[in-house]
Amino acid sequence: ARRLVDLASFGVVPLKTLLWSDALAAVLPKKDPEGFLRLALDDESSEVAVRDAWVLRRSKGRQSSLRRAAEELFSAPNLEKDSKLRSKISLSPNGEIPLTWLIARYWSDAFGLDAAPPKGSARAAEVKNVSLPNRPEAAADELGRALLDSEASCCGSVSKVASGCPDEVSGRGSEAPRRAPGGARAVTALRQLLDFYFEPFTLQHNRYLLDLVSKCIGAPKQKGPWLSKELLGFSFAFDDLSGLGRITNALSKLRMSPEDLSHELANLKHVICDADGRLQLRSKLELRSFVAAPGAPQQEMAASTVRYMSSAREQRGQAPPGMVSILSYALADVISDQSPSGQQRQARVKRQLLVHHTDLICLQGVDAYGCGASLAAGLTEEGYGFACARDGKGEANSIFWDRSRWELLGQEACAGALSVVLQPFEDYAIRVRAVCFQAKVPGLSNPSLRDLFGASDPAGLGPLIACTDLSALGGAEAAGIVEELMGLPSVAEELLGQDLAAPGPPAPPGLSQGCNLAPARTAAGCNRLRHPDAVFFRDMAPVTALSGHTEGYLSTMAQEDVVQQFPAFRLPVVAAFDWRTPYTPEGSQEIPAPSRKIRL
Repeated sequence: ARRLVDLASFGVVPLKTLLWSDALAAVLPKKDPEGFLRLALDDESSEVAVRDAWVLRRSKGRQSSLRRAAEELFSAPNLEKDSKLRSKISLSPNGEIPLTWLIARYWSDAFGLDAAPPKGSARAAEVKNVSLPNRPEAAADELGRALLDSEASCCGSVSKVASGCPDEVSGRGSEAPRRAPGGARAVTALRQLLDFYFEPFTLQHNRYLLDLVSKCIGAPKQKGPWLSKELLGFSFAFDDLSGLGRITNALSKLRMSPEDLSHELANLKHVICDADGRLQLRSKLELRSFVAAPGAPQQEMAASTVRYMSSAREQRGQAPPGMVSILSYALADVISDQSPSGQQRQARVKRQLLVHHTDLICLQGVDAYGCGASLAAGLTEEGYGFACARDGKGEANSIFWDRSRWELLGQEACAGALSVVLQPFEDYAIRVRAVCFQAKVPGLSNPSLRDLFGASDPAGLGPLIACTDLSALGGAEAAGIVEELMGLPSVAEELLGQDLAAPGPPAPPGLSQGCNLAPARTAAGCNRLRHPDAVFFRDMAPVTALSGHTEGYLSTMAQEDVVQQFPAFRLPVVAAFDWRTPYTPEGSQEIPAPSRKIRL
């Protein structure tokens, strides 16, 4: 026992540590080993003693004087005179006072010590502004052991003095509640898991947490994302995280009161844990949400569609009849970046693609047989088939479809642009055409894409979805100059009011304020925004679309947060349609037949 105490950083060892010792296991009786150990260490010849759940050196000489000074400091007469100490005890929720506070205030006056705390320790940080010349480094530890050795634990129920040992996670001196065996490691794991799951990108792309947000605070009040002020009301308990197995496993190893647990989980990056053990978001963020088309039938279908897209494979069930869902994403810059940071961006992109299970995935700028082969392999494992078109000049586009719902009837390519015709297994009378391309400024050298849009299809035009990257034209606002897109509505404009905004494009290295990759900035210091992508449709009714973020949120984000939350510097467009219902834009009127009389 003395050897373990000597090896301990602060000269204090939990009693449980001795009970787990292999050397003692051979001599301790199986019946009541803890009682036997307490009795043995209580012998006068023992150099260590047991105080509550701790084993520490016996008080001798100087420690005895420290102990007397500590007990005198917390005596009733002194508490009546010392208003600051009395106030500190009353303000503490559990009656504990950090040892660092005592050292900073009473180092020389009450304890008469002549040594400085260890350099670099939490105690040294607390007392660095106090003049303490020529003090031995062991004095702080001696004081801690003396306080722990005090029979009354410094006036018993009036106050308990914490050891101030550095916290294993944050390195702070703090009160340490009793932990179950292995509790320190479990607390560390739990802190890391909470920081990971509630990081904005992970929270936005975790199905379970998004469902929890929806259950706790309901749908957004406006047509768009959950705003930061709405998420302030998002409060939940650890029981609500039972669907996250890793957090549940870490909690099972902890046997703490909610008050002790909230103390251990102080200063997390993204959540706040109160004294009742409930958690709230610390970060100011927005979360994208699905917006349903107006009308009762559309809203009912939208709810079932969102449930289908957001469920795990084994819980997904059958898709709503007549529904086709799409995800469109331009990834040319991400796929071509083979640096270590590029690999991290690609991993985040894959999570964006898989968080919602859509029937079709259109990826502009992705060569499924080249740089995008690993991404294509991952989607194939999820049950997707794919087709790819490339023009030999670096342009490529790929379309993926769910093989369990759709059959490929044909495909056509033109200068890197791609079109596929798909037939749903539930209705062989329907053909849905999907087009994926990167729009260019019209010119004599650019080939026409009319055939990709079904202009020469003998079966007629029929339902169509066109996914396009419009960044080369300046954004979705310039879609009207593309002949094939004229007259086609954008699903984001119809349901959300405008196409999705995104920060970007990335600024060249050296112009991004120290970041290797960061969005371009405006003259006012805000992130430059654009609307680079759009999904157009024909002969179908939109059911739901995933919202974007507000311009105020995007333009004021820190540059490093932009890189973390938007790995491609744009947002994937996610939407669903009903091919059984023709679409009539809200407020549209039939164009009257022209009169035979013409007035010049």
